[in-house]
Amino acid sequence: MTRPLIVPETMGFYRAVTATGWATFDRETGACRASTPEEAQKAEEQSRPAPEPVEPEA
Repeated sequence: MTRPLIVPETMGFYRAVTATGWATFDRETGACRASTPEEAQKAEEQSRPAPEPVEPEA
């Protein structure tokens, strides 16, 4: 089975029961597949909450 080509510009991620814990999907075509380890690392980085903004001291 070949892996669907999913270009980075339209790539999205969701949690899935796969070897990496993530699946990759194409926002335009709807194609999906298990994420590669590199894609899973990117998904982990994107899923982290943004740091809290620091208010400047007066």
